[in-house]
Amino acid sequence: MVELGPLARMWVTAKAGLVPESTGKSIKFELPAAVIPGFKYSEKMEFEWKIPEKPNAVERIRARAYYQAYSASCVLKLVMNALELLKAGKTDVWTHYEKPREGIGFGAIEAMRGACSHWCVMKKGVIHNYQYQAPTTWNASCRDPEEKPGPYEEALLQTPITEAGGSEEWKGIDIVRTIRSFDPCLGCAVHVHIGKQIVKHELLPFSIPL
Repeated sequence: MVELGPLARMWVTAKAGLVPESTGKSIKFELPAAVIPGFKYSEKMEFEWKIPEKPNAVERIRARAYYQAYSASCVLKLVMNALELLKAGKTDVWTHYEKPREGIGFGAIEAMRGACSHWCVMKKGVIHNYQYQAPTTWNASCRDPEEKPGPYEEALLQTPITEAGGSEEWKGIDIVRTIRSFDPCLGCAVHVHIGKQIVKHELLPFSIPL
């Protein structure tokens, strides 16, 4: 069972040591000073995202904020590299591709919510079979054959409940916050059983984590 998303991605990047920003325990990077006069945030900003002691709802949201800044840092480097290639006369931006009549293809990319995987089978020049594995498919997965819980269930286990009041007033907001910290890309609802009563809280598709 694996968890996908900004927290997992930042964690792996910090540990892997495959980029200069990785320290083994954190990711250190900076955004340069703005060159636009009067820009709101004009000074150079330095960041360090540190691997947390444990994953939780707050750390998922914190990692998402840092990942936005780290993505901006990476994009800036890509743009500068592209300008250097243009100066060197290397202007090709794509490779000619001919659709095969027969074949099997695979593609993987990182979306904001986590890794996306695609599989395609071509037969007689048309798509015969297409499969897609979304980040939420991983995060919302059920238990595996060894009874290990999926990321959602594991995150909910022993979650502290801070709400006060009787069962009729209780809305399960702590449970909802935990699920929304994954930013699920599907319409769903959280159901909580209190004796014979079921409390249901709707989660809208493409929800914004609280």
